Amino acid sequence: MEQQVEAIDDGDDEDQIPRLVNKLADPDTIAQTAQQLFKMLSDAGDGWIEIANHMLQAGAAPHLVKALQGRQGHETDTKDLVLLTYNLLSSDDFPQQCRFQLVKPFVTMLHNRLHEATTVHILSALTNLVFGFHADELGSIQAHIVRSPGTLELLVGLFEASDGPLQSVACFTLSNLASDVDSAPEFLPFLARLSAVVQQHNAGFAEGHLIDDFACSFVKLALNLAAHLEDAGRAKMREHGFVELLLPFLNARHKVGEYVRASLAVADLIGHLEDHKLLVADDLLITEVRKVLEHAIAEEVYAGWKWYLWTPLQGLACLSLNEKNKALIVASGAVERAIDVLRTTDNARAQEFGAKLLGNLSFTEDLTLLAPDVEQILKRLADATSCKRTRDYCLLTLFQISQRRAAQQNAAAPRPMASDSGMVTICFAEPGLSFATALAATASSAGIRVWSLDNAGQTSIAAATQQVEVSRALVACVGSCFKESERCRVQTEYALRVGVPVILAVDGNDQPLDGWVKVCRGTVPACIVDRDHPGPGLQAVVSILESLPTRRGSLSDDDDDTLPLARPAEHTTEGTEALAVAAAATAA
Repeated sequence: MEQQVEAIDDGDDEDQIPRLVNKLADPDTIAQTAQQLFKMLSDAGDGWIEIANHMLQAGAAPHLVKALQGRQGHETDTKDLVLLTYNLLSSDDFPQQCRFQLVKPFVTMLHNRLHEATTVHILSALTNLVFGFHADELGSIQAHIVRSPGTLELLVGLFEASDGPLQSVACFTLSNLASDVDSAPEFLPFLARLSAVVQQHNAGFAEGHLIDDFACSFVKLALNLAAHLEDAGRAKMREHGFVELLLPFLNARHKVGEYVRASLAVADLIGHLEDHKLLVADDLLITEVRKVLEHAIAEEVYAGWKWYLWTPLQGLACLSLNEKNKALIVASGAVERAIDVLRTTDNARAQEFGAKLLGNLSFTEDLTLLAPDVEQILKRLADATSCKRTRDYCLLTLFQISQRRAAQQNAAAPRPMASDSGMVTICFAEPGLSFATALAATASSAGIRVWSLDNAGQTSIAAATQQVEVSRALVACVGSCFKESERCRVQTEYALRVGVPVILAVDGNDQPLDGWVKVCRGTVPACIVDRDHPGPGLQAVVSILESLPTRRGSLSDDDDDTLPLARPAEHTTEGTEALAVAAAATAA
Protein backbone atom coordinates (compact mmCIF):
# COMPACT_ATOMS: atom_id res chain seq x y z
CA MET A 1 0.00 0.00 0.00
CA GLU A 2 1.06 3.59 -0.58
CA GLN A 3 0.86 5.08 2.90
CA GLN A 4 0.48 4.09 6.54
CA VAL A 5 -2.08 5.89 8.70
CA GLU A 6 -2.43 6.23 12.43
CA ALA A 7 -4.29 3.30 13.94
CA ILE A 8 -7.68 4.12 15.37
CA ASP A 9 -8.93 1.66 17.91
CA ASP A 10 -12.42 1.12 16.64
CA GLY A 11 -11.99 -2.52 15.64
CA ASP A 12 -10.31 -3.54 12.43
CA ASP A 13 -11.67 -7.06 12.25
CA GLU A 14 -13.02 -7.96 8.80
CA ASP A 15 -16.40 -8.61 10.39
CA GLN A 16 -16.58 -4.87 11.17
CA ILE A 17 -16.35 -3.90 7.48
CA PRO A 18 -20.13 -3.56 6.79
CA ARG A 19 -20.60 -1.40 9.88
CA LEU A 20 -17.65 0.83 9.01
CA VAL A 21 -18.72 1.17 5.38
CA ASN A 22 -22.14 2.38 6.52
CA LYS A 23 -20.41 5.02 8.66
CA LEU A 24 -19.02 6.57 5.47
CA ALA A 25 -22.46 8.12 5.08
CA ASP A 26 -21.96 10.15 8.29
CA PRO A 27 -20.16 13.44 7.50
CA ASP A 28 -19.10 13.84 11.14
CA THR A 29 -17.10 10.58 11.20
CA ILE A 30 -16.19 10.14 7.56
CA ALA A 31 -12.49 11.06 7.91
CA GLN A 32 -11.96 8.76 10.87
CA THR A 33 -13.87 5.94 9.11
CA ALA A 34 -11.80 6.36 5.93
CA GLN A 35 -8.60 6.09 7.99
CA GLN A 36 -9.83 2.92 9.69
CA LEU A 37 -10.80 1.25 6.42
CA PHE A 38 -7.50 2.21 4.84
CA LYS A 39 -5.61 0.78 7.81
CA MET A 40 -7.41 -2.52 7.28
CA LEU A 41 -6.11 -2.58 3.73
CA SER A 42 -2.59 -1.69 4.88
CA ASP A 43 -2.52 -4.36 7.59
CA ALA A 44 -3.81 -7.07 5.23
CA GLY A 45 -0.51 -7.26 3.32
CA ASP A 46 -0.77 -9.43 0.20
CA GLY A 47 -4.38 -10.22 1.03
CA TRP A 48 -5.51 -6.60 0.77
CA ILE A 49 -7.46 -7.12 -2.46
CA GLU A 50 -9.82 -9.55 -0.71
CA ILE A 51 -10.45 -6.96 1.97
CA ALA A 52 -11.04 -4.32 -0.72
CA ASN A 53 -13.55 -6.56 -2.46
CA HIS A 54 -15.34 -7.13 0.85
CA MET A 55 -15.62 -3.35 1.33
CA LEU A 56 -17.03 -2.93 -2.17
CA GLN A 57 -19.53 -5.73 -1.62
CA ALA A 58 -20.67 -3.89 1.49
CA GLY A 59 -21.44 -0.80 -0.66
CA ALA A 60 -18.35 1.39 -0.15
CA ALA A 61 -18.26 2.74 -3.72
CA PRO A 62 -21.57 4.70 -3.72
CA HIS A 63 -20.77 6.17 -0.28
CA LEU A 64 -17.34 7.35 -1.54
CA VAL A 65 -18.84 8.83 -4.69
CA LYS A 66 -21.39 10.80 -2.68
CA ALA A 67 -18.79 11.95 -0.18
CA LEU A 68 -16.30 13.08 -2.84
CA GLN A 69 -18.99 14.83 -4.88
CA GLY A 70 -19.61 17.10 -1.89
CA ARG A 71 -15.95 17.94 -1.26
CA GLN A 72 -14.63 21.26 -2.52
CA GLY A 73 -11.95 21.74 0.14
CA HIS A 74 -11.52 20.06 3.53
CA GLU A 75 -7.93 19.16 2.73
CA THR A 76 -7.45 16.52 5.44
CA ASP A 77 -10.77 14.78 4.93
CA THR A 78 -10.33 14.88 1.16
CA LYS A 79 -6.89 13.29 1.36
CA ASP A 80 -8.19 10.38 3.45
CA LEU A 81 -11.13 9.79 1.15
CA VAL A 82 -9.01 9.97 -2.01
CA LEU A 83 -6.44 7.58 -0.56
CA LEU A 84 -9.09 4.99 0.29
CA THR A 85 -10.85 5.43 -3.07
CA TYR A 86 -7.56 5.17 -4.97
CA ASN A 87 -6.86 1.78 -3.45
CA LEU A 88 -10.38 0.43 -3.86
CA LEU A 89 -10.27 1.46 -7.53
CA SER A 90 -7.55 -1.17 -8.01
CA SER A 91 -10.26 -3.82 -7.66
CA ASP A 92 -12.19 -4.99 -10.72
CA ASP A 93 -15.24 -5.13 -8.45
CA PHE A 94 -15.45 -1.33 -8.23
CA PRO A 95 -18.75 -0.60 -10.04
CA GLN A 96 -18.38 0.85 -13.53
CA GLN A 97 -21.10 3.44 -13.04
CA CYS A 98 -19.38 4.66 -9.86
CA ARG A 99 -16.07 4.96 -11.72
CA PHE A 100 -17.76 7.22 -14.23
CA GLN A 101 -19.36 9.30 -11.46
CA LEU A 102 -15.96 9.91 -9.85
CA VAL A 103 -14.56 11.76 -12.87
CA LYS A 104 -16.20 15.09 -12.06
CA PRO A 105 -15.22 15.27 -8.35
CA PHE A 106 -11.63 14.23 -9.09
CA VAL A 107 -11.34 16.82 -11.85
CA THR A 108 -12.88 19.48 -9.61
CA MET A 109 -10.37 18.72 -6.84
CA LEU A 110 -7.49 19.00 -9.33
CA HIS A 111 -8.68 22.46 -10.32
CA ASN A 112 -8.88 23.45 -6.65
CA ARG A 113 -5.08 23.04 -6.42
CA LEU A 114 -4.92 21.07 -3.19
CA HIS A 115 -1.70 20.08 -1.40
CA GLU A 116 0.88 18.37 -3.62
CA ALA A 117 0.58 15.04 -1.79
CA THR A 118 -3.21 15.06 -2.24
CA THR A 119 -2.79 16.01 -5.90
CA VAL A 120 -0.50 13.01 -6.40
CA HIS A 121 -3.16 10.73 -4.92
CA ILE A 122 -5.87 12.30 -7.12
CA LEU A 123 -3.76 11.75 -10.24
CA SER A 124 -3.12 8.17 -9.16
CA ALA A 125 -6.84 7.68 -8.59
CA LEU A 126 -7.58 8.99 -12.10
CA THR A 127 -5.13 6.43 -13.45
CA ASN A 128 -6.86 3.64 -11.55
CA LEU A 129 -10.19 4.83 -12.93
CA VAL A 130 -8.84 4.23 -16.43
CA PHE A 131 -7.22 0.89 -15.59
CA GLY A 132 -10.43 -0.66 -14.36
CA PHE A 133 -12.90 0.84 -16.78
CA HIS A 134 -14.54 -1.18 -19.56
CA ALA A 135 -15.16 1.16 -22.47
CA ASP A 136 -17.90 -0.95 -24.03
CA GLU A 137 -20.31 -0.14 -21.21
CA LEU A 138 -20.37 3.64 -20.92
CA GLY A 139 -17.99 4.90 -23.58
CA SER A 140 -14.41 6.12 -23.21
CA ILE A 141 -13.68 7.35 -19.71
CA GLN A 142 -10.34 8.69 -20.98
CA ALA A 143 -12.14 10.97 -23.44
CA HIS A 144 -14.62 11.99 -20.75
CA ILE A 145 -11.73 13.10 -18.51
CA VAL A 146 -9.62 14.95 -21.09
CA ARG A 147 -12.67 16.70 -22.55
CA SER A 148 -13.64 18.11 -19.16
CA PRO A 149 -13.07 21.86 -19.64
CA GLY A 150 -9.51 22.88 -18.84
CA THR A 151 -8.47 19.48 -17.50
CA LEU A 152 -5.91 18.50 -20.11
CA GLU A 153 -4.47 22.02 -19.98
CA LEU A 154 -4.17 21.66 -16.19
CA LEU A 155 -2.49 18.24 -16.42
CA VAL A 156 0.00 19.44 -19.02
CA GLY A 157 0.67 22.46 -16.81
CA LEU A 158 1.48 20.17 -13.88
CA PHE A 159 3.74 18.18 -16.19
CA GLU A 160 5.56 21.37 -17.21
CA ALA A 161 5.80 23.17 -13.88
CA SER A 162 6.53 20.31 -11.51
CA ASP A 163 9.48 18.09 -10.83
CA GLY A 164 10.09 14.97 -8.79
CA PRO A 165 7.17 12.65 -7.94
CA LEU A 166 4.41 15.05 -9.03
CA GLN A 167 5.88 15.44 -12.53
CA SER A 168 6.35 11.68 -12.90
CA VAL A 169 2.80 10.96 -11.73
CA ALA A 170 1.43 13.68 -14.03
CA CYS A 171 3.26 12.10 -16.98
CA PHE A 172 2.01 8.64 -15.98
CA THR A 173 -1.57 9.95 -15.77
CA LEU A 174 -1.25 11.59 -19.19
CA SER A 175 0.09 8.36 -20.66
CA ASN A 176 -2.96 6.44 -19.48
CA LEU A 177 -5.41 9.10 -20.58
CA ALA A 178 -3.90 8.84 -24.09
CA SER A 179 -4.74 5.13 -24.30
CA ASP A 180 -7.91 5.47 -26.35
CA VAL A 181 -8.75 6.37 -29.95
CA ASP A 182 -11.21 9.04 -28.75
CA SER A 183 -8.92 10.67 -26.20
CA ALA A 184 -5.57 10.60 -28.04
CA PRO A 185 -6.53 13.29 -30.63
CA GLU A 186 -7.21 15.70 -27.76
CA PHE A 187 -3.46 15.70 -27.10
CA LEU A 188 -2.53 17.11 -30.53
CA PRO A 189 -2.56 20.81 -29.45
CA PHE A 190 -0.16 19.94 -26.61
CA LEU A 191 2.47 17.91 -28.50
CA ALA A 192 4.95 20.78 -28.73
CA ARG A 193 4.73 21.48 -24.98
CA LEU A 194 5.09 17.80 -24.06
CA SER A 195 8.10 17.47 -26.35
CA ALA A 196 9.76 20.58 -24.89
CA VAL A 197 9.55 19.21 -21.33
CA VAL A 198 11.03 15.88 -22.35
CA GLN A 199 13.83 17.57 -24.28
CA GLN A 200 14.84 19.39 -21.10
CA HIS A 201 14.75 16.15 -19.13
CA ASN A 202 16.42 14.16 -21.88
CA ALA A 203 19.94 15.10 -20.91
CA GLY A 204 19.77 12.75 -17.95
CA PHE A 205 19.00 9.68 -20.01
CA ALA A 206 20.50 10.70 -23.35
CA GLU A 207 22.97 7.86 -23.07
CA GLY A 208 20.48 5.41 -21.63
CA HIS A 209 21.99 5.29 -18.14
CA LEU A 210 19.22 7.08 -16.24
CA ILE A 211 15.84 5.55 -16.95
CA ASP A 212 13.74 6.98 -14.12
CA ASP A 213 9.98 6.95 -13.48
CA PHE A 214 9.52 10.08 -15.56
CA ALA A 215 11.32 8.55 -18.53
CA CYS A 216 9.33 5.32 -18.27
CA SER A 217 6.06 7.26 -18.23
CA PHE A 218 7.12 9.31 -21.25
CA VAL A 219 7.78 6.14 -23.28
CA LYS A 220 4.30 4.87 -22.37
CA LEU A 221 2.81 8.21 -23.37
CA ALA A 222 4.61 8.16 -26.73
CA LEU A 223 3.51 4.58 -27.46
CA ASN A 224 -0.13 5.23 -26.54
CA LEU A 225 -0.25 8.33 -28.71
CA ALA A 226 1.47 6.64 -31.66
CA ALA A 227 -0.80 3.61 -31.36
CA HIS A 228 -4.09 5.51 -31.07
CA LEU A 229 -3.59 8.47 -33.43
CA GLU A 230 -4.30 8.32 -37.15
CA ASP A 231 -1.63 9.04 -39.79
CA ALA A 232 -2.01 12.83 -39.54
CA GLY A 233 -1.53 12.71 -35.78
CA ARG A 234 1.58 10.54 -36.08
CA ALA A 235 2.93 13.04 -38.62
CA LYS A 236 2.50 15.76 -35.98
CA MET A 237 4.40 13.63 -33.48
CA ARG A 238 7.27 13.24 -35.96
CA GLU A 239 7.18 16.98 -36.60
CA HIS A 240 7.65 17.66 -32.87
CA GLY A 241 10.61 15.31 -32.55
CA PHE A 242 9.08 12.32 -30.76
CA VAL A 243 11.15 9.83 -32.77
CA GLU A 244 14.36 11.55 -31.70
CA LEU A 245 13.20 11.67 -28.08
CA LEU A 246 12.70 7.89 -28.13
CA LEU A 247 16.13 7.07 -29.57
CA PRO A 248 17.96 6.73 -26.21
CA PHE A 249 15.57 3.98 -25.18
CA LEU A 250 16.37 1.92 -28.27
CA ASN A 251 19.83 1.44 -26.77
CA ALA A 252 18.57 0.72 -23.24
CA ARG A 253 18.16 -3.02 -23.67
CA HIS A 254 18.74 -3.60 -19.97
CA LYS A 255 15.32 -1.99 -19.43
CA VAL A 256 13.28 -4.48 -21.43
CA GLY A 257 9.91 -2.79 -20.91
CA GLU A 258 11.08 0.64 -22.06
CA TYR A 259 13.14 -0.86 -24.91
CA VAL A 260 10.14 -2.77 -26.27
CA ARG A 261 7.68 0.09 -25.80
CA ALA A 262 10.03 2.60 -27.42
CA SER A 263 10.71 0.23 -30.32
CA LEU A 264 6.99 -0.31 -30.92
CA ALA A 265 6.34 3.44 -30.71
CA VAL A 266 9.06 4.17 -33.26
CA ALA A 267 7.72 1.40 -35.53
CA ASP A 268 4.25 2.97 -35.37
CA LEU A 269 5.67 6.44 -36.11
CA ILE A 270 7.88 5.51 -39.08
CA GLY A 271 6.17 2.36 -40.35
CA HIS A 272 5.30 4.15 -43.60
CA LEU A 273 9.05 4.44 -44.39
CA GLU A 274 9.79 0.82 -45.19
CA ASP A 275 13.53 1.26 -45.67
CA HIS A 276 14.17 3.49 -42.63
CA LYS A 277 17.13 2.18 -40.66
CA LEU A 278 15.18 2.44 -37.38
CA LEU A 279 12.56 0.05 -38.75
CA VAL A 280 15.10 -2.75 -39.11
CA ALA A 281 14.64 -5.13 -36.17
CA ASP A 282 16.77 -7.92 -34.75
CA ASP A 283 16.13 -11.24 -33.02
CA LEU A 284 15.92 -9.62 -29.57
CA LEU A 285 13.21 -7.12 -30.48
CA ILE A 286 11.10 -9.58 -32.47
CA THR A 287 11.39 -12.15 -29.68
CA GLU A 288 10.35 -9.59 -27.07
CA VAL A 289 7.36 -8.47 -29.13
CA ARG A 290 6.32 -12.11 -29.51
CA LYS A 291 6.51 -12.48 -25.72
CA VAL A 292 4.36 -9.38 -25.32
CA LEU A 293 1.80 -10.93 -27.68
CA GLU A 294 1.83 -14.23 -25.79
CA HIS A 295 1.29 -12.49 -22.45
CA ALA A 296 -1.46 -10.31 -23.95
CA ILE A 297 -3.22 -13.46 -25.17
CA ALA A 298 -2.92 -14.92 -21.66
CA GLU A 299 -4.03 -11.56 -20.14
CA GLU A 300 -0.85 -11.48 -18.06
CA VAL A 301 1.43 -8.60 -17.12
CA TYR A 302 4.74 -8.45 -18.99
CA ALA A 303 7.56 -5.92 -18.62
CA GLY A 304 5.50 -4.06 -16.04
CA TRP A 305 2.43 -3.58 -18.22
CA LYS A 306 -0.80 -5.35 -19.02
CA TRP A 307 -0.87 -5.01 -22.79
CA TYR A 308 -3.77 -4.52 -25.13
CA LEU A 309 -4.03 -7.52 -27.44
CA TRP A 310 -3.70 -5.39 -30.55
CA THR A 311 -0.64 -3.34 -29.47
CA PRO A 312 2.04 -5.97 -30.31
CA LEU A 313 0.11 -6.89 -33.47
CA GLN A 314 0.20 -3.25 -34.59
CA GLY A 315 3.96 -3.14 -33.98
CA LEU A 316 4.53 -6.40 -35.86
CA ALA A 317 2.41 -5.15 -38.76
CA CYS A 318 4.61 -2.03 -39.03
CA LEU A 319 7.85 -3.99 -38.64
CA SER A 320 6.74 -6.48 -41.29
CA LEU A 321 6.77 -3.72 -43.91
CA ASN A 322 10.57 -3.94 -43.92
CA GLU A 323 11.70 -6.83 -46.10
CA LYS A 324 14.60 -7.65 -43.78
CA ASN A 325 12.23 -8.24 -40.87
CA LYS A 326 9.85 -10.69 -42.54
CA ALA A 327 11.97 -13.81 -42.08
CA LEU A 328 12.75 -12.85 -38.46
CA ILE A 329 9.07 -12.46 -37.67
CA VAL A 330 8.22 -15.82 -39.22
CA ALA A 331 11.12 -17.60 -37.49
CA SER A 332 10.15 -16.14 -34.09
CA GLY A 333 6.80 -17.92 -33.98
CA ALA A 334 4.94 -14.60 -33.75
CA VAL A 335 2.88 -15.31 -36.86
CA GLU A 336 1.40 -18.49 -35.38
CA ARG A 337 0.43 -16.51 -32.29
CA ALA A 338 -1.16 -13.81 -34.47
CA ILE A 339 -3.17 -16.45 -36.32
CA ASP A 340 -4.25 -17.86 -32.93
CA VAL A 341 -5.61 -14.40 -32.11
CA LEU A 342 -7.55 -14.20 -35.38
CA ARG A 343 -9.09 -17.60 -34.65
CA THR A 344 -10.75 -16.42 -31.46
CA THR A 345 -10.76 -12.67 -30.85
CA ASP A 346 -13.67 -10.35 -31.49
CA ASN A 347 -11.51 -7.27 -30.82
CA ALA A 348 -11.75 -5.17 -33.99
CA ARG A 349 -8.29 -3.59 -33.71
CA ALA A 350 -6.60 -6.93 -33.03
CA GLN A 351 -8.38 -8.33 -36.09
CA GLU A 352 -7.27 -5.40 -38.24
CA PHE A 353 -3.59 -5.47 -37.29
CA GLY A 354 -3.43 -9.28 -37.29
CA ALA A 355 -4.86 -9.31 -40.82
CA LYS A 356 -2.49 -6.51 -41.87
CA LEU A 357 0.50 -8.49 -40.57
CA LEU A 358 -0.53 -11.53 -42.62
CA GLY A 359 -1.15 -9.33 -45.66
CA ASN A 360 2.33 -7.82 -45.47
CA LEU A 361 3.95 -11.24 -45.07
CA SER A 362 1.88 -12.86 -47.83
CA PHE A 363 4.02 -11.26 -50.53
CA THR A 364 7.05 -13.35 -49.55
CA GLU A 365 5.90 -16.09 -47.16
CA ASP A 366 3.79 -19.23 -47.58
CA LEU A 367 1.42 -18.77 -44.64
CA THR A 368 -0.24 -22.15 -45.15
CA LEU A 369 2.96 -23.78 -43.88
CA LEU A 370 2.49 -21.94 -40.57
CA ALA A 371 -1.23 -22.67 -40.18
CA PRO A 372 -3.00 -25.04 -42.60
CA ASP A 373 -6.37 -23.51 -41.68
CA VAL A 374 -5.31 -19.90 -42.30
CA GLU A 375 -7.54 -19.63 -45.38
CA GLN A 376 -10.63 -20.70 -43.47
CA ILE A 377 -9.78 -18.22 -40.70
CA LEU A 378 -9.38 -15.34 -43.15
CA LYS A 379 -12.52 -16.21 -45.14
CA ARG A 380 -14.55 -16.33 -41.96
CA LEU A 381 -13.11 -13.00 -40.77
CA ALA A 382 -13.63 -11.33 -44.16
CA ASP A 383 -17.30 -12.32 -44.08
CA ALA A 384 -17.87 -11.29 -40.47
CA THR A 385 -15.95 -8.01 -40.11
CA SER A 386 -17.51 -4.59 -40.56
CA CYS A 387 -14.06 -2.97 -40.99
CA LYS A 388 -13.17 -2.41 -44.63
CA ARG A 389 -9.43 -2.40 -43.92
CA THR A 390 -9.62 -5.75 -42.16
CA ARG A 391 -11.64 -7.24 -45.01
CA ASP A 392 -9.21 -5.89 -47.62
CA TYR A 393 -6.22 -7.36 -45.76
CA CYS A 394 -7.99 -10.73 -45.57
CA LEU A 395 -8.84 -10.71 -49.28
CA LEU A 396 -5.30 -9.65 -50.17
CA THR A 397 -3.80 -12.53 -48.20
CA LEU A 398 -6.27 -15.03 -49.64
CA PHE A 399 -5.42 -13.87 -53.15
CA GLN A 400 -1.68 -14.17 -52.52
CA ILE A 401 -2.15 -17.68 -51.11
CA SER A 402 -4.18 -18.71 -54.17
CA GLN A 403 -1.56 -17.27 -56.52
CA ARG A 404 1.24 -19.06 -54.72
CA ARG A 405 -0.68 -22.33 -54.89
CA ALA A 406 -1.42 -21.87 -58.59
CA ALA A 407 2.24 -21.16 -59.32
CA GLN A 408 3.26 -24.31 -57.48
CA GLN A 409 0.66 -26.44 -59.28
CA ASN A 410 1.57 -25.07 -62.69
CA ALA A 411 5.34 -25.08 -62.25
CA ALA A 412 5.74 -28.19 -64.41
CA ALA A 413 3.21 -27.12 -67.05
CA PRO A 414 2.69 -23.36 -67.08
CA ARG A 415 -0.68 -22.26 -68.37
CA PRO A 416 -0.77 -20.20 -71.57
CA MET A 417 -0.74 -16.48 -70.93
CA ALA A 418 -3.93 -14.58 -71.71
CA SER A 419 -4.24 -12.59 -74.90
CA ASP A 420 -3.25 -8.91 -75.03
CA SER A 421 -6.37 -6.74 -75.14
CA GLY A 422 -4.40 -3.72 -76.29
CA MET A 423 -5.70 -1.82 -73.26
CA VAL A 424 -3.55 -0.05 -70.66
CA THR A 425 -4.21 -0.37 -66.91
CA ILE A 426 -3.59 2.78 -64.88
CA CYS A 427 -2.93 1.77 -61.29
CA PHE A 428 -3.40 4.41 -58.57
CA ALA A 429 -4.42 4.94 -54.96
CA GLU A 430 -7.63 6.91 -54.39
CA PRO A 431 -5.92 10.22 -53.44
CA GLY A 432 -4.13 10.09 -56.82
CA LEU A 433 -7.31 10.01 -58.93
CA SER A 434 -6.76 13.47 -60.46
CA PHE A 435 -3.21 12.55 -61.49
CA ALA A 436 -4.43 9.25 -62.98
CA THR A 437 -7.22 11.09 -64.80
CA ALA A 438 -4.74 13.54 -66.35
CA LEU A 439 -2.58 10.64 -67.49
CA ALA A 440 -5.59 8.83 -68.96
CA ALA A 441 -6.58 12.01 -70.85
CA THR A 442 -3.10 12.39 -72.32
CA ALA A 443 -2.95 8.72 -73.35
CA SER A 444 -6.45 8.77 -74.85
CA SER A 445 -5.69 11.88 -76.89
CA ALA A 446 -2.75 9.96 -78.39
CA GLY A 447 -5.02 7.09 -79.38
CA ILE A 448 -3.99 4.73 -76.57
CA ARG A 449 -6.87 2.74 -75.13
CA VAL A 450 -7.11 2.87 -71.34
CA TRP A 451 -9.23 0.83 -68.97
CA SER A 452 -11.90 2.93 -67.25
CA LEU A 453 -10.89 4.58 -63.99
CA ASP A 454 -14.47 4.43 -62.69
CA ASN A 455 -14.69 2.37 -59.49
CA ALA A 456 -11.11 1.20 -60.04
CA GLY A 457 -10.67 0.68 -56.32
CA GLN A 458 -13.93 -1.16 -55.80
CA THR A 459 -13.45 -4.32 -57.87
CA SER A 460 -12.10 -7.48 -56.26
CA ILE A 461 -8.38 -8.14 -56.21
CA ALA A 462 -8.94 -11.16 -58.47
CA ALA A 463 -10.76 -9.02 -61.07
CA ALA A 464 -8.12 -6.30 -60.84
CA THR A 465 -5.32 -8.76 -61.55
CA GLN A 466 -7.33 -10.40 -64.34
CA GLN A 467 -7.49 -6.98 -65.98
CA VAL A 468 -3.73 -6.58 -65.57
CA GLU A 469 -3.07 -9.96 -67.17
CA VAL A 470 -4.76 -9.01 -70.45
CA SER A 471 -3.36 -5.47 -70.52
CA ARG A 472 -0.84 -4.13 -72.99
CA ALA A 473 0.93 -2.40 -70.07
CA LEU A 474 0.44 -1.14 -66.53
CA VAL A 475 1.21 2.44 -65.58
CA ALA A 476 1.73 2.83 -61.83
CA CYS A 477 0.81 6.35 -60.71
CA VAL A 478 3.19 6.76 -57.78
CA GLY A 479 1.49 9.48 -55.77
CA SER A 480 -0.08 9.98 -52.39
CA CYS A 481 -0.72 6.69 -50.57
CA PHE A 482 0.35 4.59 -53.58
CA LYS A 483 3.06 2.72 -51.71
CA GLU A 484 0.73 1.97 -48.80
CA SER A 485 -2.02 0.61 -51.07
CA GLU A 486 -2.15 -3.19 -51.02
CA ARG A 487 -4.15 -3.17 -54.26
CA CYS A 488 -1.49 -1.11 -56.04
CA ARG A 489 1.24 -3.41 -54.82
CA VAL A 490 -0.66 -6.54 -55.88
CA GLN A 491 -1.39 -5.17 -59.35
CA THR A 492 2.16 -3.91 -59.93
CA GLU A 493 3.93 -7.01 -58.68
CA TYR A 494 1.48 -9.25 -60.53
CA ALA A 495 2.20 -7.41 -63.78
CA LEU A 496 5.91 -8.01 -63.30
CA ARG A 497 5.25 -11.66 -62.48
CA VAL A 498 3.23 -12.38 -65.64
CA GLY A 499 5.37 -10.29 -67.99
CA VAL A 500 3.13 -7.23 -68.47
CA PRO A 501 5.31 -4.12 -69.04
CA VAL A 502 5.28 -1.69 -66.09
CA ILE A 503 5.96 2.05 -66.20
CA LEU A 504 6.24 4.22 -63.10
CA ALA A 505 4.65 7.66 -63.47
CA VAL A 506 5.85 9.59 -60.40
CA ASP A 507 3.71 12.50 -59.25
CA GLY A 508 6.31 15.12 -58.36
CA ASN A 509 9.86 15.02 -57.03
CA ASP A 510 8.94 14.44 -53.37
CA GLN A 511 7.52 10.91 -53.52
CA PRO A 512 9.50 8.40 -51.39
CA LEU A 513 10.53 5.71 -53.88
CA ASP A 514 11.51 3.22 -51.20
CA GLY A 515 10.42 -0.23 -50.10
CA TRP A 516 8.78 -2.37 -52.77
CA VAL A 517 8.48 0.63 -55.13
CA LYS A 518 12.26 1.01 -55.02
CA VAL A 519 12.65 -2.62 -56.07
CA CYS A 520 10.30 -2.02 -59.01
CA ARG A 521 12.09 1.15 -60.03
CA GLY A 522 15.28 -0.81 -60.48
CA THR A 523 13.70 -2.93 -63.20
CA VAL A 524 11.19 -0.68 -65.03
CA PRO A 525 11.24 2.80 -66.60
CA ALA A 526 10.18 5.73 -64.43
CA CYS A 527 9.03 9.22 -65.47
CA ILE A 528 8.91 12.13 -63.03
CA VAL A 529 5.89 14.35 -63.70
CA ASP A 530 6.40 17.91 -62.51
CA ARG A 531 3.26 19.17 -60.76
CA ASP A 532 3.64 22.74 -62.06
CA HIS A 533 4.37 21.63 -65.63
CA PRO A 534 2.99 18.09 -66.00
CA GLY A 535 2.80 18.05 -69.80
CA PRO A 536 6.34 16.86 -70.62
CA GLY A 537 6.28 14.12 -67.98
CA LEU A 538 2.88 12.82 -69.04
CA GLN A 539 3.98 12.85 -72.65
CA ALA A 540 7.11 10.88 -71.72
CA VAL A 541 4.88 8.13 -70.29
CA VAL A 542 2.79 8.12 -73.48
CA SER A 543 5.92 7.89 -75.63
CA ILE A 544 7.01 4.76 -73.77
CA LEU A 545 3.53 3.26 -74.18
CA GLU A 546 3.56 4.01 -77.93
CA SER A 547 6.90 2.23 -78.30
CA LEU A 548 5.68 -0.99 -76.70
CA PRO A 549 5.06 -3.93 -79.04
CA THR A 550 1.92 -6.02 -78.73
CA ARG A 551 2.74 -8.81 -76.29
CA ARG A 552 0.67 -11.54 -77.92
CA GLY A 553 -2.48 -12.14 -79.97
CA SER A 554 -4.64 -9.04 -79.61
CA LEU A 555 -8.24 -9.39 -78.47
CA SER A 556 -10.94 -7.97 -80.69
CA ASP A 557 -13.48 -5.49 -79.36
CA ASP A 558 -15.96 -8.35 -79.22
CA ASP A 559 -13.84 -10.03 -76.57
CA ASP A 560 -14.04 -7.15 -74.09
CA ASP A 561 -17.00 -8.73 -72.34
CA THR A 562 -14.75 -11.51 -71.04
CA LEU A 563 -13.91 -9.06 -68.25
CA PRO A 564 -17.28 -8.00 -66.87
CA LEU A 565 -15.75 -6.00 -63.99
CA ALA A 566 -13.47 -3.92 -66.21
CA ARG A 567 -14.45 -1.89 -69.25
CA PRO A 568 -12.59 0.37 -71.68
CA ALA A 569 -12.68 4.09 -71.16
CA GLU A 570 -15.02 5.95 -73.51
CA HIS A 571 -13.30 7.23 -76.64
CA THR A 572 -15.93 9.60 -78.00
CA THR A 573 -14.88 13.17 -78.54
CA GLU A 574 -17.04 14.18 -75.62
CA GLY A 575 -15.29 11.74 -73.30
CA THR A 576 -11.82 12.81 -74.45
CA GLU A 577 -12.69 16.47 -73.95
CA ALA A 578 -13.90 15.73 -70.43
CA LEU A 579 -10.62 13.98 -69.61
CA ALA A 580 -8.68 16.87 -71.14
CA VAL A 581 -10.53 19.33 -68.90
CA ALA A 582 -9.61 17.20 -65.88
CA ALA A 583 -5.98 17.14 -67.03
CA ALA A 584 -5.96 20.94 -67.39
CA ALA A 585 -7.42 21.27 -63.90
CA THR A 586 -4.67 19.06 -62.53
CA ALA A 587 -2.01 21.10 -64.30
CA ALA A 588 -3.50 24.30 -62.90
